[in-house]
Amino acid sequence: MSRDRFDCMRGWLVGVLPSAYREGAMPWVFFIGIAVGVLMLGLAVVEYQTFGDLASLLFAVSIFVLLFAVQRGLSFRRAVQWAMGAGLCAQWLASWSSGGIYSPRLAWLVLLPLTPFFFFGLRAGVRWLSMVALTLLGLALSTQFGWLAVPATSDAVSMASAWASFALVTVFMLVVPISYHRMNERALAEQKQRRDDLERKRAELERTQALRDRFIASVSHELRTPMNAILGLNEWLISRVSADSEAMTVLRHTRESADHLMTVIDDVLDYSQLQSGTLQLHPEVVDLKGCVRSAFDMLAPKASAQGLVYQRHIDPSVPAWATVDRTRLVQVLVNLLGNAIKFTPQGSVLLRLTSQGDVVRFEVSDTGIGIAENRQAQLFRRFVQADGSIQQRYGGNGLGLA
Repeated sequence: MSRDRFDCMRGWLVGVLPSAYREGAMPWVFFIGIAVGVLMLGLAVVEYQTFGDLASLLFAVSIFVLLFAVQRGLSFRRAVQWAMGAGLCAQWLASWSSGGIYSPRLAWLVLLPLTPFFFFGLRAGVRWLSMVALTLLGLALSTQFGWLAVPATSDAVSMASAWASFALVTVFMLVVPISYHRMNERALAEQKQRRDDLERKRAELERTQALRDRFIASVSHELRTPMNAILGLNEWLISRVSADSEAMTVLRHTRESADHLMTVIDDVLDYSQLQSGTLQLHPEVVDLKGCVRSAFDMLAPKASAQGLVYQRHIDPSVPAWATVDRTRLVQVLVNLLGNAIKFTPQGSVLLRLTSQGDVVRFEVSDTGIGIAENRQAQLFRRFVQADGSIQQRYGGNGLGLA
């Protein structure tokens, strides 16, 4: 039989089962339960002359009732526990009437700890193994003290019962591990399929991310070249029309807009390089205090134009020289100071440097509008600002701090 035909037949067979037995390992549970019930009924017929037929009959009825109860909503775990309890009682009754510790029906007790072990784990298996051991001990003591009669070994019914018991137990000793193995194989196959799907999606997302980063980097480079030309021409025009106040006003607005656009381009390019892992640092020994003064003075005109108290304080313990990437340090300080000035309509902005052992701490504080506590966690996320009105009132793109 081909694999496709087998899968088709299995799908049809599962489709006709009751709804509670169509998912996962439940089809196996249904078929094994039916098989156990039918075999117990057959064993009851074989042992019709002893109390064993009553035990087998009661156990078979219990199995069918539990299968129906699961369909009506009883949990699988609870159903297995009830089935194990019914099986233990049935085997005790059958063994009591067929030889006690010498009864061939004791072979069925082997299955009791095996089933919960495979379905629920080691702890459940050990618990039922202990109950089986106590049952065997009780039957042994009852046999030893003569509380029950030992049947003649030559009895034909006893021989048939022994053969049926050991044959059926041998079959079920294979059925339970095989069922577990099939369930495990299916679970592993589904897990592998999910892992392969996730791996394909991850690779696809990485390719998309790489394409996006290359596109952003390419566009940023292409925009930077004409922007440099625009800024140069703007400077040239300012030097030529300094006497014309109206023209100077227009050129200053043009320069501010061009500077803002250049900042956006630089931020997008830097963030793209960070995301793609291509941003490289170039550490060198620099005059740390001079580097800080350079970044600080760069924004002094803007702070002065807003009427802010703009100060810096460098602790005497801060070293004069340090190994840093000067360009990136200036970029960080300009971003922090520029952000503080932007959101401080009045008051002061302070840059403070302190030394803690081998670590230099940079701190920017201001008397600006601040940020709500519930929004502080998003401070360094890209393209995110405190609220929707920030963009309209102050501008920016939400990349500087990110």
